[in-house]
Amino acid sequence: MADAAQPRQPTLRRLVDYRRDMAREQAEADKREQEEIKAYEEIRRARIESYDGLVREAQLRYAQTRKADGGVDAGGPGPGLYLEITRLESEIASKDEELKAMSTMLQSARNEIARLNKALQDELRAQRDSAVAELAQKKRHRVDDDAAAN
Repeated sequence: MADAAQPRQPTLRRLVDYRRDMAREQAEADKREQEEIKAYEEIRRARIESYDGLVREAQLRYAQTRKADGGVDAGGPGPGLYLEITRLESEIASKDEELKAMSTMLQSARNEIARLNKALQDELRAQRDSAVAELAQKKRHRVDDDAAAN
């Protein structure tokens, strides 16, 4: 009876270890997700601040074009080009921030894939080892039965 309970104990221990590892991995994934959310919010805040700065810059350029030689007050073209340049600069800045955020997300996804592959390999290795141990035990029982029969 003690022999029957003995093989289950390592399996139970592996199950407990596996569940503990999965809980730890889930906690790490949750932490990474919180970090990504925080990074996204920081990027969003920086984008808003950047846009506000660009608007102020456009207003300053607009005021300068009205007063400078060739400005609207002097019969010139006006601030249209500066406003367009500022709008394009704003779009470029936002695209750069999005690209950085996507790059960070891609890297974290690659890291997650690598971690999951490692966990899968460990699990498969544990299953293989368990199956080999079971086969060895069955073979040992057959050898013992054959020896008892002779």
